[in-house]
Amino acid sequence: MIYYYHKNPQYKYYWFYDDDVKIDNWEEFFKGFETNNADFLSYYCFKKQDYNSQPNIPVIDKNTTSEHMWFERFPGDGDKLLPEVTEYFGSFFPIVRLSNPAIKKLYELWRNDGLHGYSEGFVPTILNYYNFSLDTIFHKDSQSKHFDDSIVNVRHKNIKIGWEWI
Repeated sequence: MIYYYHKNPQYKYYWFYDDDVKIDNWEEFFKGFETNNADFLSYYCFKKQDYNSQPNIPVIDKNTTSEHMWFERFPGDGDKLLPEVTEYFGSFFPIVRLSNPAIKKLYELWRNDGLHGYSEGFVPTILNYYNFSLDTIFHKDSQSKHFDDSIVNVRHKNIKIGWEWI
């Protein structure tokens, strides 16, 4: 993602999709985000505990498969974060959108400071630390507030991924 930004720094937003993401109605999907100005948006975004920041991001809970264990793996041994980072976020991003300022910041931190980590934890965690806004495409009820789920069918690996999968 950073390499693509480096070669194409002119876009307002950058959408990235795994090759096994299928959306039945791409037009309605994108319409759902026309007025959304979040710097980071992913299939699911969640946080470790009830932080004051990012109030629209749900806390990972016992209704997920990994519950607290997700944050027992992130940050991991190979992750290089600033020691001042105390609020941890996670995500699932077979679909992810980054704003130009957000991806530029990630690029600078990687290039200038050597910061890096497991991307689905590192990206929302570090962006939150630098006061970027986070959002989630789907919420704990596995529904989207951005589009009508009866019109837009989003699948990853040919299934609809629910909150419990996290």
